[in-house]
Amino acid sequence: MQISLQEGEKLILELNANLMARRQVVGGTLILTDRRVIFEPRSLDLETGIIVIPLAQIAAIRAVNTLLLVPNGLLLQQENGKQYRFAVEKRKVLMEELDKKKNAAQTREKEKGGREN
Repeated sequence: MQISLQEGEKLILELNANLMARRQVVGGTLILTDRRVIFEPRSLDLETGIIVIPLAQIAAIRAVNTLLLVPNGLLLQQENGKQYRFAVEKRKVLMEELDKKKNAAQTREKEKGGREN
């Protein structure tokens, strides 16, 4: 893992994954923590780079097929509409963990926002 975890952040899963970008497929590692989803390309990819998505900003998580047939795709959509498609191993496990951690992160954000008002 190239990126450092934040203080108190917990690693949940680390899986091989491919980012299905517009013009290319980028191999790398998909990391799920209790706060973020991180995609680290295996080699320095100047166009893609490291992708960091705070869990509280994920609006949708959907299972998708890759190559129209293979049931190993995952689509993450942020609240701002930006989408990321990944081909992953252990998709079901990843989706379950993502959903749990996303809901917990969004609850924390709402509680924090309520205390600030």
